[in-house]
Amino acid sequence: MTICVNLKAIVKNYSLCEKLFREDYKDNNYTKGILDFFSSIEINSDIIHDLKRLKKEGNKIDLYVPNYLVYGNEKIMEKVKRLLEFDEFSFDIIKKYNSLDELKNDNIDCFVSDFNIGGQGIILPYQVIKLDSCDYEKFELVKKVYNAKYDINLRKINELEYNTQKARTGIPSIDKPWRKFYSEKEKSVVMPRKTMYEYLKCGAEKMSNKTALVYYGRKFTYEELMEKIDKYASSFISYGIKEGDVVSICMPNAPEAIFMVYALNKIGAIANMIHPLKSPNEIKEYVNKVDSKMLLVLDTTLQNIEGITNELCTNKIVSVSVGNSMPLYMKLIFEKSKKLNLTKEYISLKDFENNGKKVKNSLQVDYKENAGAAIMHTGGTSGKSKAVLLTNDNLNSMVHAQRVTAKNFAEGDVMLTIMPVFHGFGLCSSVHMPLSYGVSVVLWPKFESKKLKSMYEKNNVNHMFGIPKLFECLIKENVDLTNAGYLVSGGEKIEQKREQKINNGFLENGSKFNLKKGYGLTEATAGTTLSDDYSNRLGSIGIPLVCNDFKVVKPGTEEELGYYEKGEFCISGPTVMKCYYNDEEETKKTLRKHSDGKIWLHTGDMGYMDESGLLYYTDRLTRMYTSGGFNVYPPHIEEVILKLDEIESCAVVPMKHPSKNIKVPKVYIIMKKGYEFNEDLLNKIKNICSLNLDLYHQPFSIESIDSFPITNLGENIGKVDYKKLEENANETVKVKKLVK
Repeated sequence: MTICVNLKAIVKNYSLCEKLFREDYKDNNYTKGILDFFSSIEINSDIIHDLKRLKKEGNKIDLYVPNYLVYGNEKIMEKVKRLLEFDEFSFDIIKKYNSLDELKNDNIDCFVSDFNIGGQGIILPYQVIKLDSCDYEKFELVKKVYNAKYDINLRKINELEYNTQKARTGIPSIDKPWRKFYSEKEKSVVMPRKTMYEYLKCGAEKMSNKTALVYYGRKFTYEELMEKIDKYASSFISYGIKEGDVVSICMPNAPEAIFMVYALNKIGAIANMIHPLKSPNEIKEYVNKVDSKMLLVLDTTLQNIEGITNELCTNKIVSVSVGNSMPLYMKLIFEKSKKLNLTKEYISLKDFENNGKKVKNSLQVDYKENAGAAIMHTGGTSGKSKAVLLTNDNLNSMVHAQRVTAKNFAEGDVMLTIMPVFHGFGLCSSVHMPLSYGVSVVLWPKFESKKLKSMYEKNNVNHMFGIPKLFECLIKENVDLTNAGYLVSGGEKIEQKREQKINNGFLENGSKFNLKKGYGLTEATAGTTLSDDYSNRLGSIGIPLVCNDFKVVKPGTEEELGYYEKGEFCISGPTVMKCYYNDEEETKKTLRKHSDGKIWLHTGDMGYMDESGLLYYTDRLTRMYTSGGFNVYPPHIEEVILKLDEIESCAVVPMKHPSKNIKVPKVYIIMKKGYEFNEDLLNKIKNICSLNLDLYHQPFSIESIDSFPITNLGENIGKVDYKKLEENANETVKVKKLVK
């Protein structure tokens, strides 16, 4: 296939370059003008990444240069071609065109352009080429294909409402510029008024024989899934669990955890999700805080917490094995290798299931607005742990709204679920969402990077949500990404350089898509923004889901800031939590009624919005600290230090000054392989910081370590635990060298 690309579509600062050219041209210095033009251009790396992929697939990529820049001079065009060789990419031919009719005569299949050239654009089979030059107020994508050699799946461009005017007020929450990415139909979508159980059941009835869950090779159809859920609902009723009760589930990604969540939802009870690797006292706190009526717990976890079971608010404790739903041969091996030494009698899963047979019919509770569905625990890495109460409306709205943005999920696709069910990113984005879409969920209770390739390819996975480290593992393990669909990163900030490296790896491994990004927090049901083909700009976290409103405010106030002004993210909409369970004081601090009459969630996350409505996350407000009356932002220091090629990762936390009553920046770094931490590097770090940061952001102490402490979600999938770093937890990391 031959694709012709207009120069204006790939140059971000085209107007500036054109101005330089015309100034030289006025002085009759045409050649200098050409050199000034092409030596000053800033290329749109997103588009070049797409073109590199196309070229790798055997397509021919030609460049269209406006007539006035070449005047048919072949020598100049050859010079232009050399000037445009960058990032291991070069155009096959550089030509001039006066009209699109010439393209048909020249056997051009597709044309990539800015809006000025006949309003023409290209929609590729898998992705829209991003025409987001900052020099234009508008652009249109109009389908135009010449002599296509294979079918191209075109989306109706008139469904995209591209706003042709700049923001009218300069106030993002009023202008809502992100809504131009949604069609009128999408903007008017109504959020479901159902329980989680009802929402799942609606889809399951149409897909009864299709695979819903996969667990170590064992498959559960949607019909079997619903049967298990109904059976567990009867079991809960048989033990006296009723509408409004809270039941704790302390389990990893096993089918029983999924059955239990939906079973509790069916009868109107609330699932209190707990990390099974929490300490005994933390589990006791999480169970008792919500007055849990029953605890369903992993048997190996139960063995660890036996000493505190008498201190729990419930004596109904069900022991569950992670091997229960494994294929028989695996189950036998697993159970034989497990060494349990329980000193008390607890309810076995078998007895729990059998007891449910006494109940003839587990009646389904009707939907009630704002009724609780799940409790998630958050805040452990940055402060006091809080119990977030999420409703049916929260969970279903997030799923329903993501369906509008993530349009390419299809029934029969496969999602690899690594993020744990006790995490909002796991339960909602990686379980409830795909199951509701008809996407098979492959549950993996214990992630191991060396087994990722086998797990991914054996199950023909299409989609995966996770933190950046997971996608780096995909590349490192050389996983075949030919069938990849939505690979979505969230949970922690990803630097642009790191994102581009992942995108390059995706390309090499056969993916037709770049890494997608999302942003969310437990208090807003994990997912509040998402980037898709039209809104996946490098460094951004996408656009707000269609159901949510966003604003950026001055920290500590309700004062809204304008475009590109950094402040605290605030979210309003149906995905915002009901409250912190039994914590009215914290709820009032976080959920605030603004002058517009809406309830806004103050996230504690910092960032800004551009005029297109795309959001950019910068750092956590809670990571900011004051020193001598000045605000210090550790992520600013990290961003500067990570510009050095020798450094793989960087984390900055405050530490007490040894002799003054102030806090100063402590820098932890992880070196890239092949580099040493020495005086030369130390001087490099000091120099780059002194050039780019003020006095209060200068590192006081720099330490090289092998790894950062992480939150315990499993191998490679936890986030950096800044609290432990701040406590100087040297016992958890191997210190190479300390330089002050």
